[in-house]
Parts: sequence; structure tokens; C-alpha cells
Amino acid sequence: MRKLILLFMSLFMIMTRTSFANDINNGNYFLECKIGPLGLRDTFDMKQLNQLFGNMSKPAYQGGPATNPLALFFNDARVVVIGNEIYVVDVKTNTGKNGEPLKTPRGISVGSNLDAVFRMYGTPYRTYKYQNQVSYSYGNYAHDLTFTVDSNNKVIEISIGEPTC
Repeated sequence: MRKLILLFMSLFMIMTRTSFANDINNGNYFLECKIGPLGLRDTFDMKQLNQLFGNMSKPAYQGGPATNPLALFFNDARVVVIGNEIYVVDVKTNTGKNGEPLKTPRGISVGSNLDAVFRMYGTPYRTYKYQNQVSYSYGNYAHDLTFTVDSNNKVIEISIGEPTC
């Protein structure tokens, strides 16, 4: 009986670490749509962004329909702010300038294999190809987590976002 209980506990632990379908939803996206310390709707803090990504690589751009988003550009990242909240984060590196790991809550970072993405996140709700890159999105049209991979199936960019218009 003891062996049977241990077997079921082991299976439960394995199953909780594996996702079989897109399970990012309205109830958990604040927890799931994060890259390192940054998440959707976090309070905008330029000091934190400079520590994480360094100085901006080009001037900020503000404008757009309705929400008037502010886009901030760094060498390996882009952050979009509306009001005082973060709405988009794109990263192209696995570590911040301050050494902080830039991973999703499930442990995926730039450089991870596509196989690891599928194991941790399951089936994406949307897939699209552009030149030699393919992007896999999880969540829905209101908020998503997107992994872009190169022709070797290595993650080259991770994005979290909500519509900004």
C-alpha cells in the first residue's frame, strides 16, 4: 500500500509540472505573464528598468490610438507603458544588466528549446511565422505570453502583453 501511495504522489508531482493545453487565463495571467521581476500591470519604475536593462538605446516614443502608450527601447528589451502601468515587455536576453535572470514563472528564458516551451506551456492558442522565425502565443487576445524561436527552435525573444489601443 505504501508503494502505491508513493507512486500516486510521484505521478501527481510530475503532472503538476507539465501543461497539456494553454492554461493561461483571466484568473492567473497576472502570475503567469511575467518575465523576471516584470509583469503585466506592474507599476512603471524607470529606475528599475534602467537597473534591469541599462540605459535606453533610443528615444522613447509616445502616441497611438486612444491609450497614448509610451514605448521605451533598450538594447535587449522594449517596454510599453500606459499611464503608470506596464502593458508590454519584450526581452531578447536571458539575464538583465544587473545579473537578474529573465525567466518566465515556469522557467523558460531566451536560449531555451521549443521542446521545453511545449512541455511547460502546452499547446499555444496562436502560432505565426515571419521569415525564419516562428512565434507561439499563450493566453488569449486580452493578454498573452509569446515565445519567438529561430530556425534551430531556440527561444530568441519572450514577450508579455495586453492590447495598447
